[in-house]
Amino acid sequence: MWISLSRPAPNNACKPGSCRERRWCPASGDAKSTQGSSPNRSPGRGPRRGAHEENQVMNIAPLKPSDESAALALMSACFAEEPIEYFRSYHRLLPSGRPDVQLAAKVDDRLVGYIECQWVEHYFGDRTLPVANIGALCTHPEFRRRGIARGLLKAALQRVDADRHPLTGLHAAIPEPYREHGFWPVPHTEFVAEVPDSPPVPDRGTLFEPVADDDLDELFDLYRHENRQLLGPLVRTRRYFNGQHEWMSVLPREVAWETMRQIGRSVGYLRYRRESGSLKVLEVVASGRARGRPRAGPRRAPAPPRG
Repeated sequence: MWISLSRPAPNNACKPGSCRERRWCPASGDAKSTQGSSPNRSPGRGPRRGAHEENQVMNIAPLKPSDESAALALMSACFAEEPIEYFRSYHRLLPSGRPDVQLAAKVDDRLVGYIECQWVEHYFGDRTLPVANIGALCTHPEFRRRGIARGLLKAALQRVDADRHPLTGLHAAIPEPYREHGFWPVPHTEFVAEVPDSPPVPDRGTLFEPVADDDLDELFDLYRHENRQLLGPLVRTRRYFNGQHEWMSVLPREVAWETMRQIGRSVGYLRYRRESGSLKVLEVVASGRARGRPRAGPRRAPAPPRG
């Protein structure tokens, strides 16, 4: 289970080049750290390493174009549940098209860690709220428990704070390691759908059909129209819709994207994943002008108490 975490911007956010711990600040040049010397290293992170490993130098710097294939290979190794086709079209699946910040960690010129940030926007009533989304934080299995992921996250957050983003978000299966960086779980939303017991009659009800290329323009306009006055939905690009549709062909048995039609036009769509014999709704959008459509409403669950 993945949990959404949020982090408000600190009042003393650093400016480029002025971070107190300069070795982690990408704005002041390539960040360097000798493994094992970090004062923030938590106890119990694994056995003590040998002298050679202790003296290895880790460099954190912006990802170079020549290292992009190595970064994708690293993500593929660390997130083995995703098919390789997902990473081949990875940047088309991002809401903003490409990451705004990409940092790589290298040891002896070998790429062993990666993190990225996207400057995205979420609908907030009649306005939008800028949010820094952090994702794809990964460390090569042979180099874990050396503080690499912590160093990457710290460097990314310093970049976020330097750009004065009011809110930072990420998804994590285990939230505890992120609390020390100011992240807290946010209330999650469960969707409860009401569907008719019998199939709809053609031309008199709602038909569900697989999304086709010709549907994307209509569904993209529908998404923007229906989410503008809500709180929280992500502001997406047309490129993102293209990428998501492309991804459907990669996982035809696990993920489905269907459009809801009435009288020959799309009035909504539904994306879901098959997991352990059950269906998990990933997203549902329905037009307020649709007639007799299946209804889905959010049911908020309280966030875990702090402390």
